[in-house]
Amino acid sequence: MPVRVLCLHGSRQTREIFQNQLSLFQDDLAHIAELVFLEAPHVLPFITAQDDILTRSWCSTDGKEDYSAGDALVASAMQPGGPDTDLAFTIMFGFSQGALMIYRYLWLHARDTAVSSQLRGVIVAGAQDPRRMLPCGGGRTLSQLPPDRAAGSFAGPPVFGALPFLHLIGRKDTIVAPEESAAFAQVCSSTSRVLFHEHAHSIPALKEVRTAVREVCLAASMSSVKVAEALEARAEELEMVRSMYEEECVLTRGDETLVRIPLFTDAESLLASSSSSVTVSLDASTVHALERIKVCFHVPWSYPSTLPMVEITGGPTWHSVKYERWAAGMVVRTSAYLADELGVGTAMLLPAYLYTAGLAQEEVDILLDVFTKEACSGDRAHGCRDGGADGEAAVSQLAGPWATEDELLRQTYITEAEAKAVEVLLAEAKRNRDCRRPATDGGDDGRDAESEVVELEAPTAAGGGGGTCTLTIGLIGKPSAGKSTFFNAVTNPADESDAARVASFPFTTIEPNVGTALAPLYCPCATLRAAELAPADDDVTGVTAAACSAASCNAALSSGLTGTLCDAAYGHVCALGSDRFRRHPVKVKDVAGLVQGAYQGKGKGNQFLNDLCDADVLVHVVDGAAATEADGTACTPGQGSTMEDIAWVRSEVHSWIYDNLRAKWTSLVRQPTKLRTMFSGYRSTPAFVDRVLRRVGIANDIALTAILRTWGPQELHAFVALYIRLRFPLIVALNKADLPAAAGVAEALRQAYPHEVFVPMTARIEWLALQLSRKGYIDYTSGVASLSGTFGHGDAANLDKSVRQELYDVTSFFRTTTPSQEVLSSPLLRTTTGVQDVLAAAMEACGVMLVYPVRTFHPVTSLAHCLTFKLGSSAGRVFDALVHLKLLEGKLVRFEVIDLAPVKRLLLQQLMASLPSIPSNEASTPVPAQPKQRTVELPTLVKTLRKTEVISSSVVLARILSNKFQPA
Repeated sequence: MPVRVLCLHGSRQTREIFQNQLSLFQDDLAHIAELVFLEAPHVLPFITAQDDILTRSWCSTDGKEDYSAGDALVASAMQPGGPDTDLAFTIMFGFSQGALMIYRYLWLHARDTAVSSQLRGVIVAGAQDPRRMLPCGGGRTLSQLPPDRAAGSFAGPPVFGALPFLHLIGRKDTIVAPEESAAFAQVCSSTSRVLFHEHAHSIPALKEVRTAVREVCLAASMSSVKVAEALEARAEELEMVRSMYEEECVLTRGDETLVRIPLFTDAESLLASSSSSVTVSLDASTVHALERIKVCFHVPWSYPSTLPMVEITGGPTWHSVKYERWAAGMVVRTSAYLADELGVGTAMLLPAYLYTAGLAQEEVDILLDVFTKEACSGDRAHGCRDGGADGEAAVSQLAGPWATEDELLRQTYITEAEAKAVEVLLAEAKRNRDCRRPATDGGDDGRDAESEVVELEAPTAAGGGGGTCTLTIGLIGKPSAGKSTFFNAVTNPADESDAARVASFPFTTIEPNVGTALAPLYCPCATLRAAELAPADDDVTGVTAAACSAASCNAALSSGLTGTLCDAAYGHVCALGSDRFRRHPVKVKDVAGLVQGAYQGKGKGNQFLNDLCDADVLVHVVDGAAATEADGTACTPGQGSTMEDIAWVRSEVHSWIYDNLRAKWTSLVRQPTKLRTMFSGYRSTPAFVDRVLRRVGIANDIALTAILRTWGPQELHAFVALYIRLRFPLIVALNKADLPAAAGVAEALRQAYPHEVFVPMTARIEWLALQLSRKGYIDYTSGVASLSGTFGHGDAANLDKSVRQELYDVTSFFRTTTPSQEVLSSPLLRTTTGVQDVLAAAMEACGVMLVYPVRTFHPVTSLAHCLTFKLGSSAGRVFDALVHLKLLEGKLVRFEVIDLAPVKRLLLQQLMASLPSIPSNEASTPVPAQPKQRTVELPTLVKTLRKTEVISSSVVLARILSNKFQPA
């Protein structure tokens, strides 16, 4: 059971401020200690008009320095049953004035046997010398000493006997002089420990400070008898190991002890008794090689309560897949043996070693095969002659399954890896949905599995980056597919000279085009507005307000917005057939066109991929009318390479990352844990890589070290495919969807690639409409389903021929044609160009968190700001970002959130499902999907987070209180 720690804040703080101050400490002590925060009794007045939260003090505010109310509050918390009863807390932790209250409690209850016998530790930070402020009573007379004695050195027994104390003192403290704190620490307790830090009047979350606090809690969690017994048993076992083997086999490093014992203590005798024919030709070097193999136990200080980690060391100097697989199996079996047997609480190091040595002797033929056949091979000899890293690299490049991977086999591996990655993510998404809530109506085609898995992932630590992130959409595809046209359509440059170059020949784009677009993003005003509309429209998801009980929530969520839309900073836009989206700035990168074999240097090589390392989502712009070949040259619509483009573009991205890893494989085999840091160039943290590794069965560094060395090309391909699916979600934009051939191509694509997300669009019509609108010929806003002309029939006749053609193409598409012109129909697109639909789908696929800061939940009066963060960001990161943006000031007091992810998920799933599907008869009229009406409750549960706590949602309304006035 965790020890309980009573935490007392300082003056002009609150319980919540102190709780956020110790947030990292709470994370460290999650399974060791329970921190409980007490609120001081006296409310302090504001110092300035900018203060926004009332703070508190343990001392009265009438100038009389009366601590009696605080003393009573601390005493009742520590001993709810009264004096001489059991303590409710084992440790006390106080900062500044809170530390003084601990001193006072100990002083007043010095004769209380429960306090002296049950209190196991005290932690004080920024503590003043209390000797002038200790009350009379408790049978002690320290407070009555003459001033010179009380303030100076204290001759006599320690004030608080042998009670364990940890004193945290800041060298730069200007409120309580560090000399004053240190002076009392010397006479406080015979077991006082003083830890200085280089900060001011605070409790910095430094590693050494957190470790010291953790040690106090760990010591308190064990009785002195149990600690002594465990240490004695541990010492006896290690001494027995030393006596049976060499003294050097036990090495102590800090709190951990390393036990290393050879698996073959007498390899020569073992081989002499072997019946294997291989042993006849063994030389001394092979015998010595066997004797170098050791089993290592990393024994923690808490052994035998905690399992030691197992490692096999001393293998061959060259890379041997057979040996690594054998060693990995030994680690797994020995660890399982320890897990099965250690539960009885007995000493298990020697039994575990004997078990492992027995296994090794039974399988010695595997090792003989490694040290004879492989050692004598030409590859091995070549490596030894060359020596060094280069020789090993040559061996690694040629030996084992890596040598057999040709281009055909590579494509086979990639296809298998892609299928496996999709299978894993679909299964995980299904498990998440089943665990989240009962299944809702509607089909499950798995097309959003990747984004759903990323969204629902619960990161183990706040590692999402420092502050807000700017989303980046990367455009990929073969030459002449329409990437640059799409780029122009979404960035909409005011001057045509700033537009990306567009032409009907390959490699129009050489250097990447980078611009800013306003993309559709989910807006909570849609949720709040839908809750007020009853009944819900037939074609929208119904949202109802949930009943809010005192036990389940702190406040109801309601709308105080004026008008039909909120005050979003960049306004709103229509996408996916709904006006429920707000505009949000994103970066768009249009890179050089891709050709098959780019990873081998063909075309522009990997240049385009290196330009996309920072992309959050990829939009693969495809020639949806199949009017171009793989190299971008024009052909008859419907006869192009579109069907193959989907697969080979993914394959090129895959090979780009795969080859980057393969080039460093020799180094990775030597140090497998380096794999976690190999993806920083792709903007992936080690924590992200860990989440990918867990999906291929690698849960920690020990497993990574043991398993990665056994990998061949198939395993690496499987890992890369899963990584790409999670790191670079991909949306397929079916461009040229306004052409007649596009309907058949789209249906064939959906049949061939059922798990891809296809969104039809016509980038050319969108870009032309925006240009014509800017010139004043039409009135058009992106995302709308219609436009109006600002010219008459006579005016149009006077226009330049090219402009007339552009007007005809645009107005024909929107079914508002000029007289005598025939109306054309678009078989895929409903009534918009689909460009905003592509952007909306791309934004939904991004693995980011949306934070909407509000002043109140009931009612919500403004939704002006939307901030984007990496998934797994903490409350503290969001608060710091708001302070940086000058939307908040001061220190964090309270961080409250309402999770909107279920509402947003349901809305987006329905809107994505409403994209036109192509019926089997390929009729020209689009048939939108008609999902059943679904209703979701308006969320009302308010969750309060600590500063370091991860926000485990992809969309939240956040009410953030500081101790200063909130300017926005």
